[in-house]
Amino acid sequence: MRDATFSGEGMVEYERAILEVTQCLREHTGGTATRIEHGPIAAAYKTRNFADGWRIRVAFSDDKTRNIDLLVSAFFPHSAPRAALVDRPEYLTWPHIEHDGVLCLLRNSSEIDPTAPGEVALAILNRAVRLVEELIEGSIVERDFKQEFLTYWFYASQESGKNVVILCEPVGPSRVLRRFTWEGKVYVGENLSSLQQWIDRRFGARTAAKAAKTAKPAAFIWLQEPPLPKKYPERGSDILALASRQGEEAVEILAEAASAGDDECLVLLGAEGRGGAGVVAVRIDRNRSQRTGNRRARDKMHRGFRAGHLPPAVAMERTYGRNEVRRAEVERADAAWVHGRGQEARSRILLEKSVTVFGCGSVGSFVTQSLARAGVGTLRLVDFDKLSWANVGRHTLGADSVGRNKAEALAERLQREFPHLQFEGQNSMIEAALLADRARLLRSDLIVCLTGNWVAESGLNDWHVKSGLDNAILYGWTEDHAVAGSAVVITPKGRCLACGIGRTGTPLLTAVDWPDGREAHTEPSCADHYQPYGAIELSYITTMIANTAIDELLNASETSYRRIWVSGRQAEYGGTISKAFTEALGGTEMKNGIITLSWGNETCALCKERG
Repeated sequence: MRDATFSGEGMVEYERAILEVTQCLREHTGGTATRIEHGPIAAAYKTRNFADGWRIRVAFSDDKTRNIDLLVSAFFPHSAPRAALVDRPEYLTWPHIEHDGVLCLLRNSSEIDPTAPGEVALAILNRAVRLVEELIEGSIVERDFKQEFLTYWFYASQESGKNVVILCEPVGPSRVLRRFTWEGKVYVGENLSSLQQWIDRRFGARTAAKAAKTAKPAAFIWLQEPPLPKKYPERGSDILALASRQGEEAVEILAEAASAGDDECLVLLGAEGRGGAGVVAVRIDRNRSQRTGNRRARDKMHRGFRAGHLPPAVAMERTYGRNEVRRAEVERADAAWVHGRGQEARSRILLEKSVTVFGCGSVGSFVTQSLARAGVGTLRLVDFDKLSWANVGRHTLGADSVGRNKAEALAERLQREFPHLQFEGQNSMIEAALLADRARLLRSDLIVCLTGNWVAESGLNDWHVKSGLDNAILYGWTEDHAVAGSAVVITPKGRCLACGIGRTGTPLLTAVDWPDGREAHTEPSCADHYQPYGAIELSYITTMIANTAIDELLNASETSYRRIWVSGRQAEYGGTISKAFTEALGGTEMKNGIITLSWGNETCALCKERG
């Protein structure tokens, strides 16, 4: 029965749904379906939160009658019923059956109709019957075990939690990797250099120095096909047999992993599954530090040999002999997985890109964070300003960074959060960066300028026109109160920034007009002028700018263009959509959304000078 704490309309809805399911099952089964008491349900399904259930006897094509339980939680009919096969073979004989017999029939995101609980229950029951019939027939058994081997390895794992973290993409060929244990987790990298670099970015230089001294080899064996559950390795000899079937090179890789002089040998097994490449782990404890009572056990691995003089053949036999193994899950932390679960082709392109961001304030910090989450491989951040308390409400950085340089603090934080990417923070003005780092700027696949400072931006534009930079510069800004914002892409062969900006730095075309004489806000203690807006209003603009940057990195434009986002909130602050903007849209009144326009005019002296 449903817990007594549920009452009122919810309790009435639940009881009505239970009665409807009972009636539907009685009609469907000819009265053979029976209600199950809560006690037997709790005893049979100890790790579940089932509140009610029915048992249905079903005759199958192999002339056997089996019981299927149909079970619901206290949140029924808004949660889906589950079906369980009571009369089932030994665990992991058939796929899609969990340890307690519950069948995997629906995806976690599957939708059900709470207004028709009887129909839903019958649909689940019919799905369960069809699945069992397919399992009896047998053609899907090996196929599904192999395609979803990560799931069934997890079911059979002797370790709880994903304590092995792989930092490189787990695809063939078989090879030797490097591992480092830190704070209860084993981190596995492609080689010592990449492993040390990741550890440095994530945990700091001191930990990286430890990794350089203590990292050990780990074996990665790429399997031509995943093993079935009955063939999951139990002893070291099973690992050796599995590798032998892949070829001599795989055995040699196991030998190098066995040569490590520590207690544990780690072997990773990779194979292609339904959702792409998957990887699992096998840990072999060689009992170097096992204790019996108060006496230290003998070193079984090196028995009869001096330290460092164990012959490779003996190391192989003592590692991959009768030693029991522990099956473990692996958590992927490589770039392809972090930025698309191995299925996003664009992330591989972005990983090779380099972007320089000028301006790490309220706009620049969010755009930079979005570029990092998209997987841009190298991000160089440039800003001369420090974070103040007035910035915190509309900045990705918080109180811990107040008083620090924005670029340096942001790069440091993002480097810890995305150790597979590269960040650099530079305390500098645009003018100094143009003088000191011309070569690095020329190597940038995209420059993003979000300073809102016309003096700096005009200098950058002049440098862009005369430098021979082969790539675009993206300029972004907000209009007052963040009721509109722009992303302007200036391409090497297109019109320059000055083509659409007046001599004093005001865009020739704005989305919103404001009443004459309107005064800006000023801070009490200085002459800093501003128009207030918050992070929520700003988020639409920063998302548009970041999307424009990604578009340009993936498919560079030949002509300069401008994207404008308009919120439709200008009237709240006394503004109106400008007449020039409406004319640019062909007379169409735009209330909110994004529009793309061409950029520039025919009168720009700088563009005339370069022809």
